Amino acid sequence: MATRIKPTATIIRSLEQADCALHEIGSLEHELQQEQADLAQQIEDMKKALLERQAPLVEARERLLEAVQAYATHEKDELFPDGEKRSIDLPFGTLGWRRSTEISLTKKCTVERLEELGFFSCVLVKKSVSKSELAKLEAESLAAVGARRSEKDTFFVELNRERLEESFQNARNRKTA
Repeated sequence: MATRIKPTATIIRSLEQADCALHEIGSLEHELQQEQADLAQQIEDMKKALLERQAPLVEARERLLEAVQAYATHEKDELFPDGEKRSIDLPFGTLGWRRSTEISLTKKCTVERLEELGFFSCVLVKKSVSKSELAKLEAESLAAVGARRSEKDTFFVELNRERLEESFQNARNRKTA
């Protein structure tokens, strides 16, 4: 059976203790941010190294794709004489041509023009409830639409980052001295 561990709660009994706790919170946040920044830098360095190592492979793949495409383009009439069959299955893959359609918009194609001509299905509209507008309504109106206003006290801690940074800088200076 696993041993139960009871969490130990820190009890704050004065403003001085609360301020010390805020300093410790700031110190922990600083350490967490530094570790996250270090990790982000390591990841960035690893990505860069990987891209450099893979560059010759990517270039070789692109050259081969271009060569296969050039061959298929040059021999298109011979490879696909009837025009119906558009691909060829080979032991290591398939090559061929796909029909695709692309819609490009000119400056004339605007939402207003589409709506004016009745093409409403071509216009995307996302509807959602605006809580900021609901907040302006009276209680009766809120009740009528099925919403309600509630107020609550939400605890917050706002660290004095400048003061904490000075503290961390002073601590670093003492270590190097």
